[in-house]
Amino acid sequence: MRTLHSYRSVHEKIKEFYRFFPEHVEAGMRRSAKQLIEEALKAEVALVVDAEPYERTPKRKASRNGYYMRQLITQYGLLSLRMPRIRAGKVRFQTILRYRRYSGEIEELIRGLFFGGVSTRKVGVVLEYLLDTRVSPQTVSRITQKLDREVRIFHTRALGDDYQYLFLDGIVQSERAADGAMRGPLLVAYGITHDGRREVIDYMKAKAESEAAWEGFLEDLYRRGLTGKRLKLVVADGACGLWGAMERVYPRVRLSSFLCK
Repeated sequence: MRTLHSYRSVHEKIKEFYRFFPEHVEAGMRRSAKQLIEEALKAEVALVVDAEPYERTPKRKASRNGYYMRQLITQYGLLSLRMPRIRAGKVRFQTILRYRRYSGEIEELIRGLFFGGVSTRKVGVVLEYLLDTRVSPQTVSRITQKLDREVRIFHTRALGDDYQYLFLDGIVQSERAADGAMRGPLLVAYGITHDGRREVIDYMKAKAESEAAWEGFLEDLYRRGLTGKRLKLVVADGACGLWGAMERVYPRVRLSSFLCK
């Protein structure tokens, strides 16, 4: 079992804005947790049955028999899970038992996936933690693709122009790689709508808090619908690159910032 500390790369400031803007973040992580757990359940059944769905093989030990619904309480709320059935006997799912035992660590890993980007390696670690065994590279790859699709939907969804306040921040995070620790900023936009809703709008991994990186991030928000016509104020830290990017993308919006540094 690989250690968890290698994947606890989410900076304390991410946890800070998670506390202040929990609703939108929790919805995304709830979807990620549900998908991961359901796919882990399928992988566990494949180990019990000793065959993939629709696979005809003489080593098969049982056959699948649809699903039933079960609820699981998590940090992100109540998850309604599709639990696989088999025809011969009942599966005592290790996935659910281990989730309950190590919920804090697993939820930390899922949070890291949500913010840091989905990777085959990270998904493999979560699955090993849930199943207490290695799963096939094909299974890990399939689940990674599903989660990746959910992340793409989040990053490409249409945005409304109903924000009155926009908060921009570059949050440094560290991640353990094969050639050592890597540090880079996560560019984050979160806002408050005219009816008082708080929302994490989007985030993007970048190599640096450069003017080009911020401009690309803000241009993407603009193209997706956040044109800033109803914005009263943008609040940011003192990143000099952000100042220049704001001048180009939202030149008419007032910017409140610390001194450029």
